[in-house]
Amino acid sequence: MRGAFRTLWVTLLLTAVSAAHPLSAEEIQGDSYWGSREEWKDFDPVAPVLHETAASFVWEDDRYQLHATAAPGRSSHQVLLDAIRELAPGLAIDCFSRWTEGSWDDLAAAGLGDPRPAVPAAYAPAGMSLTFYRAPAAGCPPAAPAPAWPLRFSAGFTTPAGARLDLAAEWTAETAAERPGRLTATAASWIEDHLAYVVTFTDPALDPGTVTAVATALDPAFQKECTRWVAEGSAARLTERGMARIPVVPPGFEEISSSQVLRAAQGGCTTGTPLPTEFAATWVFTAGNVVLEVGAIHDATVKEDPTLEGLTIADNFVRWTDTEGTAYYVFSHTLDDGPALGQEDLFAVARSLDPAVPLPEP
Repeated sequence: MRGAFRTLWVTLLLTAVSAAHPLSAEEIQGDSYWGSREEWKDFDPVAPVLHETAASFVWEDDRYQLHATAAPGRSSHQVLLDAIRELAPGLAIDCFSRWTEGSWDDLAAAGLGDPRPAVPAAYAPAGMSLTFYRAPAAGCPPAAPAPAWPLRFSAGFTTPAGARLDLAAEWTAETAAERPGRLTATAASWIEDHLAYVVTFTDPALDPGTVTAVATALDPAFQKECTRWVAEGSAARLTERGMARIPVVPPGFEEISSSQVLRAAQGGCTTGTPLPTEFAATWVFTAGNVVLEVGAIHDATVKEDPTLEGLTIADNFVRWTDTEGTAYYVFSHTLDDGPALGQEDLFAVARSLDPAVPLPEP
């Protein structure tokens, strides 16, 4: 059953190599091979492609699609090669684009970089798969290029502790302008020249820069592509970039958590929809049973959301949006029925985030 499925898949693949046209095909039959021949005089050029048991090519204004089976003393591939020599005696076998199930040594021939030098030493290879059309030999007459969409690559690496790295690349109809890439501390995905790439680590404690290094080794153009950079970590990282201030809280309060997410464009984002810089920084402080929550959020939709415009003041919270579209909040509550922070303290925290906030005197 598996062999029948593979034959059907190869047939569909070869059929897709060229555009359909209205002329009917003539069936041909030979010694352990069969297929079709049809006139191809006024149609687009077709790349000659060769598989293990199937081939498609144009010779003397006719397009051939062949399939072969083994014969006594000859493998199916040898039967196929003999049939090509019989039907197209002047077409060199070396001038076909060959369907290849490759190894690490074939990455360059497939147009991919070798990521292994950038993979951390603790990661050991755990399998790889590569299929592509190998280009014709040097010196062959000019011909239409083989289709790129069958290219597929995947590989895995693991550590003794169970961490994993997965890599993948395959053809896509989309462009970087249509689907910008994404980069985080543990993963990257991007498109370059209609190839969609993915790099994914499972270790959350990965050294900074490792994902970028592996991605650049796999695709040297990675850092030039239009990529949405997403960083996650502590809120202090945002303040270092001048995007938010660390709140000043009343004495006695202790920070129990903070988080930061930054989304920003990098690389060649010159076409398509511009990628806005977005961030969110949040903090939670406690003093006894009193909880203080603080946030600064810059989102591309914040100016279009009327619930976040202007200034809102209540007994236990303050919320406002600055002229740059960053929304802020300062909110206090308790874990019991005791009093929360008063407005004077809330206003002081608010001014530490945004000195220009138009607060009244409490």
